[in-house]
Amino acid sequence: PARFLDLGTNGDESTVSLACSTQTGALISPIRYVALSHCWGSSARPPLKTTKANLASHMQVIPTAALSRTFTDAIQVTRALGIRYLWIDSLCIIQDDDAIWAAEAVKMASVYRRSYFTIAATSSLSGDGGLSLDGSDPDALIHVKFDGSPQQEGVEACSIRYPVASPRAIWNAPLSEIAWVIQEQVLSARLVHFTEHQMYYQCRVGMESEDGTVRYPDISKYSSRLLTFPSDRVAAIAGLVKYYQDTTGGTPVLGCWEETLWYDFGWNVELDGRSQNLAGCRAPTK
Repeated sequence: PARFLDLGTNGDESTVSLACSTQTGALISPIRYVALSHCWGSSARPPLKTTKANLASHMQVIPTAALSRTFTDAIQVTRALGIRYLWIDSLCIIQDDDAIWAAEAVKMASVYRRSYFTIAATSSLSGDGGLSLDGSDPDALIHVKFDGSPQQEGVEACSIRYPVASPRAIWNAPLSEIAWVIQEQVLSARLVHFTEHQMYYQCRVGMESEDGTVRYPDISKYSSRLLTFPSDRVAAIAGLVKYYQDTTGGTPVLGCWEETLWYDFGWNVELDGRSQNLAGCRAPTK
């Protein structure tokens, strides 16, 4: 990334400021940083953003009182783990410079892929939600050994069921409704999801929840996710497409692959899915 949030070092963590990659040494050797995946919320209450007007002041200090609860929680988690740098899109990308924004948007997938881990504010609708859970203890997973044989007189075969943490807590959560987030969820080497009742740890091997159940869920379908600007449909997945293009050598064609167009065109409409009205033409030609 071009910029990080510098959270300070041990003993000097009173301020937060923006730091360029040249200042952090990231251009010379990789540095350890955490990335935040979050919902921006409504346009009426947007998160604090870096703009051309406040860039110079943010390079000096970012007032913590102006930060949302989600941002301050993410800073606290990052510092608690002894990591100095945090990447938050609205603060680390200059939001009102179209050229810079376009250049950084292409890199966004690699930002999450190269982060030490990603904090996902999965259940928060906006910055006001924070990372905090509701405080209830997760169900404990207890292994019960059943001795006996179904053939023995007086012994009946039975099964013991326990509540299993459902991945729906993640994939039906507000954050997973956002189209931009799909590449963050797919490409991050490690994610810690903060949901309503418990945390989930996800990596490329699988997923584990606090209550002890392990499950690797399917990825939600990208086309059903929400975009503030429909014109971002291609840009929001550009990093993910680039990653698979580099990996497979395939040729991308607006969400499909030239080598498998015959298969990709076999789409269908989900009757229980979300219906969206398309505004304007987004095809490359008319």
